[in-house]
Amino acid sequence: MPRNEAKHLMIEASAFVASIPAMIEINDLVEMAKRSDLHRGLHLAIFVDPYLSYIMKGLKTIESRFSVHKVAPFQQVHAGDWILLKQSGGPVIGFCEVAEPMFFRVDPSMLQSIKEKYGDEILAPLEFWTEHEKSRYCTLLKIHHVKPVIRPFSVIKRDQRGWIVLKPGAVAGTLF
Repeated sequence: MPRNEAKHLMIEASAFVASIPAMIEINDLVEMAKRSDLHRGLHLAIFVDPYLSYIMKGLKTIESRFSVHKVAPFQQVHAGDWILLKQSGGPVIGFCEVAEPMFFRVDPSMLQSIKEKYGDEILAPLEFWTEHEKSRYCTLLKIHHVKPVIRPFSVIKRDQRGWIVLKPGAVAGTLF
């Protein structure tokens, strides 16, 4: 991607984030995202600490989501999509861009391969891998351009989802 286009997309994402009110219902945020001029997908991801802190400090460069069922973000994130970074029980404090999404069907040997190949960038403790032994699907997202929001904002949601697709993205470079 040319440098000017990347800068334009960062400005576009920053402007959209700055336009979000201090408190917003999740359904209103979805509608706002759909009506926006964003040229990429937009997602809301909920994090617990220390993982959100690691991302904001640039220490964690791959976000991982494991599940037993095919649920978001599995196969719903594209390179160039934006992720709003929300604290569990708290506000959105940052956003980042997806550099490279990777999706895996997981079995014990694949889980071990993911741990060996990407573990240093995922920054998860040993018990994390044990907790995900029954997972069947894995999404790994290489992230970059992590930025704090100028004004943190609250998203009111009443469910347990840890990932919400606000605006579906499109595979970059494709027309159909």
